[in-house]
Amino acid sequence: MIICDIEKQGFDFANFPIASINAERKEYLERFSANPDCHFWITKEGNDVCALLIGELKFGKLEIFRFFNRSQAKQKHSLISIIDFLVEQRNIFGIAVFQNLKAYFSILEEIGFKYDSDIFMELDISSWQTRTTGLPFLEFEPLNRRHFSIVHSLKKQSYTNDFYQRLVPEEQVDAYCRDAIGWMFKSEGNNFTFVGKQNSEYIGVVSWNEGEEPELRDIMVFPEKQDRGYGTALLQKAVCSLKKKGSPKLKLGIFESNIPVRRFYERVGFVEIERLEMMYWRRGNCS
Repeated sequence: MIICDIEKQGFDFANFPIASINAERKEYLERFSANPDCHFWITKEGNDVCALLIGELKFGKLEIFRFFNRSQAKQKHSLISIIDFLVEQRNIFGIAVFQNLKAYFSILEEIGFKYDSDIFMELDISSWQTRTTGLPFLEFEPLNRRHFSIVHSLKKQSYTNDFYQRLVPEEQVDAYCRDAIGWMFKSEGNNFTFVGKQNSEYIGVVSWNEGEEPELRDIMVFPEKQDRGYGTALLQKAVCSLKKKGSPKLKLGIFESNIPVRRFYERVGFVEIERLEMMYWRRGNCS
């Protein structure tokens, strides 16, 4: 079996010899082709294409988006062959696979993948009681470029509780964190990020989106300042802004295995509304 990393530009999905790629999926795949970090890999036997795997490869981490195969009998062999090839030839450190590929979870479990869940939670803003006592007082500054080193430091220190710590090699952590916070510095209408400080000392950052379905993007507090109410004070900044605009709910997504963060959000009133199973693999171990 030959495995190829194919060029996306000019790739004709209409002629791709896998019947499961219908018009809707074709459009979906074409959107992926615009992502420079998205790659397509195929398996071939002779001149026959057997399978197509689509994923984002970045910082030694692969997220598998889609897998299409021609033969039900050969799907296991094709999937494992591509993964083995990528781990060895591309030196991949970690892999994440989400619920849209649940049909292949049993195969992945056989080769060492572990289960986790992507949990979606929701806060009823209308019932949030704004607290003027009991919380530490924070001053807030809208995020700007001079805050980059502060936010980058926060991200690196919070990284130990991040799901992707399992999937990114240590030498790539700095680059990963820079990329992970880059969106905060882009002025995109409904995105808001504030840095909280107390007595001129920076404490943490809160970021949220005020679109049709408001989403809490991130709360980060320096480790030595945690468990003192600062996380709730940062959250209150976002909730009060949304409450003034009449938004009824605030949503967020976290990984089930990120237990300290999940417990914090449960304490402040978020409730689980949905969970999606996923699997991951990490070079060396899956703990």
